Amino acid sequence: NTFTRRVEGVSWWKQEKPTDAEFQNAMSNIRAHGGKVDIIVSHETTTKNVQNYFSWSITSTTCQMLDAIEASTEYKQWFFGHHHYDYIIDSSQRCIFNDFVDVSHMEDIPYVENPNME
Repeated sequence: NTFTRRVEGVSWWKQEKPTDAEFQNAMSNIRAHGGKVDIIVSHETTTKNVQNYFSWSITSTTCQMLDAIEASTEYKQWFFGHHHYDYIIDSSQRCIFNDFVDVSHMEDIPYVENPNME
């Protein structure tokens, strides 16, 4: 089990997991901008990405928080790095480990249309 091998302060940190207050702050900021943001940067990714691309059958409360953010947001790019891979999920989601991404031309990138948005 990966989790039993990890040591706090060495191979994992409490700060990796957003607090409920940080999640609520993110949701408030998203709502304040009409549910549209250019870039989302998170440590972890959504449940579907964890299960479909990183072969984990378990998910965390962090993934569930990110699921809620994805369900309520239109975004152009989402970057995350927890899995320590450089992997492009699709044109809007990317796991970054060693890669650098130029985001200076975000105005040229369309928003991901969210069917959950009104």
